[in-house]
Amino acid sequence: MARPKKAKPNHGRLYEIKRTIGHDPETGEAVRKSFYSDTSKEDAIRKYEKYMKLLRLSMRTGLPFETLAEAEAVGHPEVVERLLEAQKQGKKLFSAWMTEYGETYLKPNVSQNTWNYSYKNNIDKHINPYFEGDAVDEITPIKIQRFFNDKAHLSKSVLSKLHMLLFGAFDAAVDNGLCRINPAKKVKVKSTAVKKSKRAFTERELKIALEYFRDEFPDVVVALESGVRPGELVGFMWSDFDFEKMTYSVNRSIAKNSEGGGVTINPPKKDSYRTNPMTRRMARTLKSLPTTSLYVFPGPQGGPQNPNTWAQKFERKMAAAHREVGLPILTPYELRHTFATHLKRLGVDRYIIQMLMGHSSVDVSEKHYIHLSIDDLRKALPDEKPSKVS
Repeated sequence: MARPKKAKPNHGRLYEIKRTIGHDPETGEAVRKSFYSDTSKEDAIRKYEKYMKLLRLSMRTGLPFETLAEAEAVGHPEVVERLLEAQKQGKKLFSAWMTEYGETYLKPNVSQNTWNYSYKNNIDKHINPYFEGDAVDEITPIKIQRFFNDKAHLSKSVLSKLHMLLFGAFDAAVDNGLCRINPAKKVKVKSTAVKKSKRAFTERELKIALEYFRDEFPDVVVALESGVRPGELVGFMWSDFDFEKMTYSVNRSIAKNSEGGGVTINPPKKDSYRTNPMTRRMARTLKSLPTTSLYVFPGPQGGPQNPNTWAQKFERKMAAAHREVGLPILTPYELRHTFATHLKRLGVDRYIIQMLMGHSSVDVSEKHYIHLSIDDLRKALPDEKPSKVS
């Protein structure tokens, strides 16, 4: 007598079906997914069909699958229907064009980090959801203006990126015969967000920080003595330092690889390769570190460290420094601001600061990275002594 088959676990649901939803691009193997229902096998099949409809629509339109799924889940199936109707009419949807434009014109020319956080994030989060269902040739200047009016609460920097993306996408659409004019040409972009001022250590705080972090987290000392970006800091290899000539070179930047996990090794931002003089304090700090890896500040396995992981460590150490010695809590990039501000206080020429920072222009250094306090400004004033009364 044959043994009865054991029932497959169904995670507390009554019905389960497994279907192929695609193929792995590298191995070609089928990717399978389970669909469940509490009522019937037919209902599980309907869930599978709905999933595949949204998945195919996501691939055609460039809209994130999660956005489409959410539109259905919260009771806005008309959004999905509009997209399907536009597809039937053979129109080029702007969301699909925006994604195609970004992947073709922008991604190959910028670092992975810039693509992920400056471009792709803004496309997926702000642009595509707003214009979902609209064909390229149906978007008018007034709709672009409404978009920027609705996004006025965002920072000036984010709005500038959004305008750059829209302007570039429509310019390319005109060139490719998808529309006649660029509707993003004459819109007015204004931010109502309150600008958050950047901070830098005062000279007194800088002295305390250099002493405190020397043993607690020497990475911070190197950052304060070099002004490098976080990705450049974790990208330092021992071969980048010449202790005889007392110089260091910035040759790479590490970024999180959001697409495949792990990290990517990129050129410094805007190809800002540079060789700078090394301070004695920086040399002493580096010589106190172990040299068991090619990287100065390696990850757990000895390879390059994820800058996001480093930033989390930094936040914990910064919070401890705030509690123990009263330092203000700065961000990793504000260490870079402190470096530039310290040099300005010392009277270093602005062109030298630009070269040390790896900036493309003096304006970037002065506008975004030098933050003098009221006490710094007061010291710059002439010492007015009261005149003697005869």
